[in-house]
Parts: sequence; structure tokens; C-alpha cells
Amino acid sequence: TVADALIRSYDPAEERQDLATHYDNTAYATVVVALNDPTEYEGGLFVQTGANVNTRKSVPFSSPGDAVLHRFDVQHGVNVRSGKKKRFSLVIWFGEDEDSVVTKTVPWVRREAEECASVHAAFLYAVNSQSGLYGVDTNVQLAKEYYVWASDRGHGLSAYCLSNLLFKEACSNDISTEEQNTLQEQSLMYLKLSAERGLAHAQHELGVTYKQGYSGVQSDFEIARYWLMLAEKQGHGASSQIL
Repeated sequence: TVADALIRSYDPAEERQDLATHYDNTAYATVVVALNDPTEYEGGLFVQTGANVNTRKSVPFSSPGDAVLHRFDVQHGVNVRSGKKKRFSLVIWFGEDEDSVVTKTVPWVRREAEECASVHAAFLYAVNSQSGLYGVDTNVQLAKEYYVWASDRGHGLSAYCLSNLLFKEACSNDISTEEQNTLQEQSLMYLKLSAERGLAHAQHELGVTYKQGYSGVQSDFEIARYWLMLAEKQGHGASSQIL
């Protein structure tokens, strides 16, 4: 069932040029239709299978009217690098059925997460559980379990979100110093894991951690420079500034 539709434009010269890598969490399926000649610009829609930008693959459109259909668990984005004209596309989001559209829920995410069918579904269900989104009750413990499950199977973004969640818990005044230290160590472990898997945000934060001596680590500019340079290679502007 169609949930929503819109036209997006990207201008390589002035206005919006890109759309960061993301999931269409609220759409069971998405259709993207090219509305103008793809030879009028460079770049466009891409899919990304891993945490690092080197896992990106461009989606080729050969003529206006070409369309691509993808599921909710496909990580994707847009990058229009140059061209004579704007890039225009029609985006149509579909719910699984009429009920999911009316209630603004995403039962397919929960179903595939519980069936262990996809690390991407597990990640999205963890996000929904952590924040109580799209008809899912807030359950931080359940969110952590799904983050761990996806992280154990190589999902870098899950490791990063789990690191942030554990760090937030470590900052609580309602637990002992020993518990705070344990959570902080776990948070750093998952941050390193995410950085090693190539997530630029994690590489940047790990670099800052070693630069400043945060989270119980000793300040080390050489290690900090290593991680910041990796993030910079992926286009992370804040890392470039610090370097």
C-alpha cells in the first residue's frame, strides 16, 4: 500500500547535493524513479553494504523513467558530484499493507528481527525499541540485545549505537563507580569494533578519545591521528578540522 510519495531534487552547483547513508525504516519497500536524463549529472543513488564508504555501489539509471525497487533493509544514499542540471527523482514509499500505513507501524522490522533474518532488521528494531518508535514499546534492554546480536555478525553501525548507549548508562549517578567503569570499558570496546569495521563516525570519535584522553584511555596523538585520518579519507569534515 502506498504510504507517501515525493519528488526530490539535487543540485550539483548550489543546493542539496547529497543525502547521507540511511535506511528507509518506515517503508517496507521503496521505489525510486529517475525523472531526467542521467547523463545530465554525475553520481546519484548508491547502495552501501557495509560501514565503510568503500562498500558503496552506484545504482545505474540509463534513461528517464528507469526505476529501482528496494526493501527497507537496504542501506542507501545519494551523492550528486557535478553536472549541467539538477537530478530529479520520484520517491514512493510503500507499507506492507493498509493497516501498517494507517497505524504508522513497521511490523516487518520486528518480524524479520525476531526471525533472525537480517542484521539490518535487527539494528532497526533495536533503534525502535530504544526510542519507542513506530508502535514499538520502549525497551532499552531489548535494544541492547539486538544491537549485540547484529554487532556479533559484523554490523558496524550496531556496534556504534551500542557504544553510545553504554556510555550514556555509564554517566548515570545511580550506579556504583565499579559499574560505571565496566560500562565505560564496554562502550570503548564497541566503539573500537565499529571503527575497525570502517564506520567514519566511530573512527572520528575514537580519534578524539585518544587525542583528549577520554574514557579511561591515555592521550596518544599518534593513535588519534591514525583514526582521524581514516575518517578523513571517508569525507568526515570534523576529522579534517582536528587534523
